[in-house]
Amino acid sequence: MKHTGILTLILVFIMENEAVAQHPRLAIHSYASRSDNSPAKKGKYSIDQFIGRWQETSRMKSSNKENVEVVDTLYLHFYKNHTADTKEGNSLVITGSSEVFTDDYITTSATDFKIISVSSNVIVLDDMMGYQHRLSRTNRFAYEAVNAPPAALPDIANNKVDLSASSLMKNWFAYRRAANPGFAKPETPLLRNLRIKEKTSENNFKGEVEFARNGKAYVQPCTLTFTDNMLSIDTQGSAWKVQVYKADGKEMILGKKGELVYYFTNLGQ
Repeated sequence: MKHTGILTLILVFIMENEAVAQHPRLAIHSYASRSDNSPAKKGKYSIDQFIGRWQETSRMKSSNKENVEVVDTLYLHFYKNHTADTKEGNSLVITGSSEVFTDDYITTSATDFKIISVSSNVIVLDDMMGYQHRLSRTNRFAYEAVNAPPAALPDIANNKVDLSASSLMKNWFAYRRAANPGFAKPETPLLRNLRIKEKTSENNFKGEVEFARNGKAYVQPCTLTFTDNMLSIDTQGSAWKVQVYKADGKEMILGKKGELVYYFTNLGQ
């Protein structure tokens, strides 16, 4: 029986690693796993250490530190007013608020990272999606020297919207946020993860939402109410009212165009 249990654990571990290998941008989990009242370690980094331009120079797998090819260079520009620009490859620059969370996580509003190390000229960040990014300080980004047009964000119009329980009742990870400049402030509750667990009536569900606000991470139970293609998410003390632009069982796009749009990927049940 012991051998059977060990074999099962090994198979689960292999299957999870194969999933990451096949979907390198797919996060297995998000970082805010503690409850509202759980203690958090004091961070050892400050946002001021990141001020300036940082360009990715190498990338490795988080699991085994194996180097991988960089095909979508990451560019981060942190400003003194605690905002940041995020750009990946030829995508559009996304601007939002930036801050260092407790337990040494950093957000650019567009995405979040676990801080691995910081020096005056090099930072290493883990994207929590299977990769560590090594970025070097620079005075000018490579893309600023060329005039190639940036790629657009994924279209949010004319997509499939399936609001059935089979489409919605999953664990959704916000792999990207597109915020207009100045909209995402430190006090803005930014969604990280949304787990829809139970259908309670025709248009209502129960679940759990993970979000961050003012440098602190929260995980709270929530209710979800769909009215046509509008969604209200309510917790104790926080609420979101967003439009559903896409829901096909694999991806959800929620938000308000011109302000803040979330791109969620399905992590399973």
